Amino acid sequence: MPYSGPNNARIRAQTRNANFLHAGHTATWRRWVSADVGVPALGIDASAYYTERLITALMGAALQGDTPRIGERQSVAGMIAEGSIEMVTREKMGRQDEVRWQDDIYRVEAESVFSPLTSTYVTVVKRGQ
Repeated sequence: MPYSGPNNARIRAQTRNANFLHAGHTATWRRWVSADVGVPALGIDASAYYTERLITALMGAALQGDTPRIGERQSVAGMIAEGSIEMVTREKMGRQDEVRWQDDIYRVEAESVFSPLTSTYVTVVKRGQ
């Protein structure tokens, strides 16, 4: 049988079966649903509402070229860790979503980018305060 190029269906199946079945981290995806503005006169603050779902994600240092990006910035108090990491999931994240991983909350910095080769989404998340 002659070579006819990459078999995308096979690559996707291998990614789903190998990467997410035998590797990855369990995280809680907090998907933003809506918010209300509250009633300041009554002392009721604005509230955001989320749905929560367990997902498997591949977490790693964000790369700049071939090397990991140093996640620090200079401030008056000295160097402060930024805590940005890249996360690969099967779910598409939105801008106002959050991810709880290892007892820390990470904010989604931007819309997820689709990777057509593996049918996954790459998202940059930043550690919340």
